[in-house]
Amino acid sequence: MSSNKHNDNNGDNDTQTVDDRANSADGDDSINSLTHDVGNLRLRLTSSSLDNLRSSQKAPCRNGLKCFNSFCQYNHPSGWKACECGAKCREFDCQANHPFDRQKRCRNGAACRRCGCEFLHPVKLSDKCRDGVECRLWNCEKWHPRDRPKICPFGKQCYNTTCQHVHPSDRQLCPHGGECTEINCQLDHPKSRAIACPQASSCDNYFCQRLHPDDWNPCKIGSDCENSICSHTCHPLNGILSEQQIQSDVEHQSKSCSILKSVQQRNIEREKTKLPILAAKDEFCQRLEKERVLVITAETGSGKSTQLPQYAAEYFGGLVVCTQPRVITAMSLARRVAEEYDGISVGKSVGYRVGQSSVGRERNRVPGTDILFMTDAIFIQESQDDDQLGNVRVLIIDEAHERSLNTDIVLGIAKLLLITRSTDFYVVIASATIDPAKFLKFFQRTNFVSLTVPGRIYDVSVEYNPFTDKSLLQHAVSTIQNLYDKHQGHTLVFLPGQREIKDAIQLFNQRIPDNCVALPLYSALSLEEQDRVLQFDEDSNGVRRMVVFCTNIAETSLTIKDTCLVIDSGLVKQPRFDHENRLTVIETVQISRSSADQRKGRAGRTAQGHCVRLYDENDLTRPDIEPEILRASLDRAVLQLVYLELNPQEFPLIDQPEQTVIETSLELLKDLSCIDDDQIITKQGKLFAKLGLDPRYSAFLIDTYLEHAEILEL
Repeated sequence: MSSNKHNDNNGDNDTQTVDDRANSADGDDSINSLTHDVGNLRLRLTSSSLDNLRSSQKAPCRNGLKCFNSFCQYNHPSGWKACECGAKCREFDCQANHPFDRQKRCRNGAACRRCGCEFLHPVKLSDKCRDGVECRLWNCEKWHPRDRPKICPFGKQCYNTTCQHVHPSDRQLCPHGGECTEINCQLDHPKSRAIACPQASSCDNYFCQRLHPDDWNPCKIGSDCENSICSHTCHPLNGILSEQQIQSDVEHQSKSCSILKSVQQRNIEREKTKLPILAAKDEFCQRLEKERVLVITAETGSGKSTQLPQYAAEYFGGLVVCTQPRVITAMSLARRVAEEYDGISVGKSVGYRVGQSSVGRERNRVPGTDILFMTDAIFIQESQDDDQLGNVRVLIIDEAHERSLNTDIVLGIAKLLLITRSTDFYVVIASATIDPAKFLKFFQRTNFVSLTVPGRIYDVSVEYNPFTDKSLLQHAVSTIQNLYDKHQGHTLVFLPGQREIKDAIQLFNQRIPDNCVALPLYSALSLEEQDRVLQFDEDSNGVRRMVVFCTNIAETSLTIKDTCLVIDSGLVKQPRFDHENRLTVIETVQISRSSADQRKGRAGRTAQGHCVRLYDENDLTRPDIEPEILRASLDRAVLQLVYLELNPQEFPLIDQPEQTVIETSLELLKDLSCIDDDQIITKQGKLFAKLGLDPRYSAFLIDTYLEHAEILEL
């Protein structure tokens, strides 16, 4: 019978083995063995079928065997294997595919005797580390395999207990970190840890935030203590200081002596402010450490933009980068966070980068050791210098709902970094008005949920007052004048652009109320003029209120204190690229519902507010902002991706543009000699990428310089 089974199955070994055991099975052991073999057979068949199905569903990669993207999800011919290190691979015997600009192997190999040979050579046995992958020596200069853990860029200063990188042997990290209260602890602690009190056990300040010995036992009542048998050992001679006085002294001392705040001091201040985000601090840190990608929907007034970078810096250590869509937002947040985190201005633990550093532009880049605020564009430029961003531990992408072109590229870079840095890189996507499901799907976290934080905002009443017979500016100015005396505090007036703002201010100044000043706020203003609004205080003439005429630059993240009235025109200017004529046109369009909610949220931070919308409620037809990547020129973005050695046609994007648009941009870059036929960036392309302009504008500047250098005396 076994022989018949064998003949019927035409040599199917798996089936033969199962049936033979079934016929000769005798007892429970044989039955269990039979069940195990059947399960294995089904598993192999199912896995093979699924692999074939997935392979058949994938589109073929247009680069074929020349594809050097090791993370490419398209189908490739047999024999394709891209090296993860790409052009930076220095392994002589690596058999994977590499880009053409990778350093070539020396023909003579180990027999090469040429001094200063620039080609790759095999590693000598004497140069290889005996421990190989297991080597954990910090300063080991031998050769190691690629899968050995990387050297931690923070070295002994790394305070992340979960870091898997190689550290110096003398690094002894305290498990309590900045919260350690043991004064004699000899382990390594972050600089945010409180310092030892010079008075030690004799310190009579009950509210002292510094470290003391275990026998320190001050009396809270102080010199007013009348208990003759009081067990406390320390009583001040001149009376006990109040807690408010202690806090005032600490703040004054930190500002005058540059003593940074400790974690305990920050926690005390956070408890006083009681921002809604504080209740989610522990959940935020623990979930981010576990899930590595966390989407946060925090309502206006919750404190997400200022508090999340601080929580991440204290919990994870390393450098926390928070990206913002606008320069003014990044700078204002950095200043505020520096005051809360250090007690001093930017430049110590908190800094920002909003542009290139050059003569007269030193304010564009202020260093920070723990937290850096950047614009999206600068973050992309930083990626060009270090594609792995090895010094960044946590990346917070704030105001992701705006979906600017640079924001979408940052999201794609973050997704790739999560693959290449699978143990020491974390991503946070935050916004007040965001669709969490879309972002979770993009990061392949559909099984997770977003973290929702309520806001702390007073009631803001909404009034619809569309203009009919008057022009928009006349209607806006008359609305301000009618409501000015009914509301206290400052007023924000949202207008489409710079020209409308200037005309509105000129019209408003003709009948400006007493104790009031009209100020503009748009991106083209100098930093000093923008600071006049953000740091407004009663001026020398006694003016206490201001009416700020602004664009959507003040729509998110910026907090102008004491704003109680918002006038919303409902319009915004957006660039749109005409692909047929290859020109960018500026359109004035109706805002989305999410933008309208953001503008309304500017009021009601400190008291009840009022929002007047100069349009009809039915005009809000779009729920969200249209992604810029679907309406803008992609020439500069494609050049940036090529500079990062990424394939623009395979780069992960939330909303993928049409392939014809990307192909058109690639053809333009070839015509401008920015890339070659193999889509490898040229020297001119690298220069254009550094300039950060549209490639056509960069070409115009370079050609003008080369042609008229003598006339310009350059």
